[in-house]
This record gives sequence, structure tokens and C-alpha cells, in this order.
Amino acid sequence: MSLAEELASRLHDRPSCEGAETSEWSFELAEGTAMRAGLANGTLGGPYEPPGVLVGIGGWIDIRWSDGLRTLGTVDRGAVDQLEDRLASWRATAYRDGWAGPLQAPCAYPRVETHDPSAEAMVSGDPSALFEVLGRARRALEARGLGQIEAKVGVGSGRRWIRNSRGVQVEFPETSFALQVSADELYSDAFSKRRAASATEESALIEEVARTAAELRRDDHLPRADVPILLAPAVVERFLGRFLGTNLGGRAVIDGHSAFAREDFVGRRLILREDLDLVVDTTLSLELATSPCSAEGVPGGRVALIASGRLATPMADLKQARRGGFAPTPSPRGSPSLLLETAEAPLELDAALARLDPGLVVYFVMGVHTQNARTSEYSVVAPQAQVVRKGVRGGKTAARLGGNFLGQLRDPLTTFVRFPGRYNPGLLVHCDVGASG
Repeated sequence: MSLAEELASRLHDRPSCEGAETSEWSFELAEGTAMRAGLANGTLGGPYEPPGVLVGIGGWIDIRWSDGLRTLGTVDRGAVDQLEDRLASWRATAYRDGWAGPLQAPCAYPRVETHDPSAEAMVSGDPSALFEVLGRARRALEARGLGQIEAKVGVGSGRRWIRNSRGVQVEFPETSFALQVSADELYSDAFSKRRAASATEESALIEEVARTAAELRRDDHLPRADVPILLAPAVVERFLGRFLGTNLGGRAVIDGHSAFAREDFVGRRLILREDLDLVVDTTLSLELATSPCSAEGVPGGRVALIASGRLATPMADLKQARRGGFAPTPSPRGSPSLLLETAEAPLELDAALARLDPGLVVYFVMGVHTQNARTSEYSVVAPQAQVVRKGVRGGKTAARLGGNFLGQLRDPLTTFVRFPGRYNPGLLVHCDVGASG
């Protein structure tokens, strides 16, 4: 019997502490093994990237006591054998929550892919596969004359359980794989999914880092201040999280900390171009976001937070949904957390680059977390923007970018650009551009 099954069985007996019984409860428990290895400045291991194996089990618990108090706490390996001690700890942090409400009821859950046998085999088998990935990355980057090579690779495998006193019983296997490669502190790229990268995907990532970092070793200059800017998907995702994700959180909306009010969702306020949707999707095949349900047992699925440019619903767990009168939404467990989609066909990358004459490609910006999320105004630095002339990528220049992200998503001239292997697009935009540094 698993620890989750044992804990559920013990809690069904309504154990008590300080005269109060555990009348209702919900918990999530995850057990797994993870392996990692890394290159630091081209050297395997060392004090900064030592190889390692982590084995663990843990999770969280929500207890509703018979006297009306509530506890949100953690669960560890001793939750069954030392249940009386854990009950005392949980009871000590109990509080009154007027919005606690009923737990999630049993329902139908989507069938989703969260487990990759090849990733599991890497965990349970020969760990040399991780070192081989790092070796291939180092050789490819050194062949381009790149010196400061950093790389990390990790793989994990385990199982997750969600149980509650109303009868929710969800259990699923899960795996993860992550590879990140960077060179000369100029450019980095990463692959992170619930499945191992194929040989083609691994090779493409390493080659992209090698080519782009080699190009960015050359200094260039900002041609003029009115050039078009191509924001790479990594930058777009950071902007989405800051300027839309922050404002679409249920608690922020209800507590008045969002740029949007509850009435804006009820009235379907138009905030973006009408061809745009912003979506959460926890059913994508073998993505880190994917799972059949949230930690509370809310079913997974695909939900538009913004549909046809109009506010549809905030992201909400059970409590915030109850407070705001919304339906609870799926909760992505990892990337991609938000998907920006258009009804129009995106431009292919080569075609987008051809429009840059001159222009800049921006792969990374500094200071996004300090920007005013409610206004969506930004002023950030791109320390290694890539200059493009007549569609040909050149060297690097430091640039300061300023604009309004929601305004750019309302601009009919903003163009979606498809980047290979990415769910989210790049965006071809116009903004205020100036030299930096």
C-alpha cells in the first residue's frame, strides 16, 4: 500500500486533536527520483554543478476541523507513522477561513500524457546518458571557438496522488526532462518537457546556441532609433507572465490589485486585438503544464482567459472562484503556463527576419520583474540584442526598449512569428528603442 493510500485510510477514521476531529480533508502527495549533472565553464561537475541524485516524497494537505477551523500544511514521509505528531503540528496552525467552502467533488478527468518511458529509463538505468548529452554540447560549442560553456541536464520520474474526503482519487505517473545550454554568457536556450529530447531536438538546440553565440561575439551598433523589434518567445512569455498573468490571478482581481475588475470579466471587456486569445491548457501532450487535475482535484482542460480579445475569466482555485463567483480553472503545473494564440497564420521566422532591414532580434531582457504590471508600460534593457540587416543576422548591441505591452497586442501592425519547437510566438513590434550602456 502506498503512503497516499495509508494516509487516506487513517484520515477516513476522523482522527482528532485538542477535541476537534478532521471532518474533511484533501491532500496531494508526490514521490519521485531526480538526477542531474552539469558543465561549469566547460568542466563537468565541480562545486557549482555537481552530479546528484535526489529521492523524495512530500506534498500538502488541507484539513477542515470539526470546530470550523482550517489548516493548510505540508505532508512528509512521517505523516502515517507519526500521525499524532503531525496532527498536533497541523492543529497548531489552524485558522478560521470564511471562504473555505466545500472540497472538490469527484468528476470526470481528462486523459493526458504525463509519463515518458525513455525518461524513466534514464532515471532507473545507466546515468552515463546524462554525461553523454553534456559531452555532445561541449564538443559542438568548442568547435565554434566558444569558451565559457555552461550546461545543465536533469531527468526525473515519479508518481502523484490527489485524494480527498469527498471521494476524489486521482493517481498518475510523471516524468520530466530539462536541458539548458549557454555559451560565453551571450546566448542560452533550453528544452523542458515531460519527455526526453529526441536526438534531433537535442542537436537543434545545441546548434542554435552555438550559431547564435558565435554571431553575438561580434560587436555591432544600433542602426537607428525607429527599427522594428522581433521579441523572441522567451521574452514574450516573460511579458505575458508580468503584464497579463499577474493581472489575471483570481485573488488579485477580487482584492483590487489587478488592472482588471470583476465587472470587466462579467462585461467581457475588450483589451486585446479581436483575433487574439490567451489560454491555459493542461492537456498538451507531455508538457510540464500537463496533468489531469490541480492539486485540489479541479479537472484539467483548456480554458480561454481572454477570448477574441475580451476578458473571459481569471485564473481561480476553489477559494478564489467561490469569492468571485467564477468557475475554477485548470492550473498548469509548469510551462507553458500561458498560451498566446491568434486566428491568423503566423509569419515564418525567415520571412520575419527578411522584414528587418535593419532591425533587432531580442532574446533576453533585464528588469521585467520591476515593471508596473497594472499599466503594462515597460522600459527594459536588452544587453545582447542581435542586429539584422537585409534579413541577415549580425552581431550584438545593447539596447533599451520601451513600450506598452497590451498596447502592442492591440496594434494591428504587431505580427506573430512562428519559432520552431515553440508553442508561444515571437512578436514583431514597434517600440521606443535607444542605445544602452
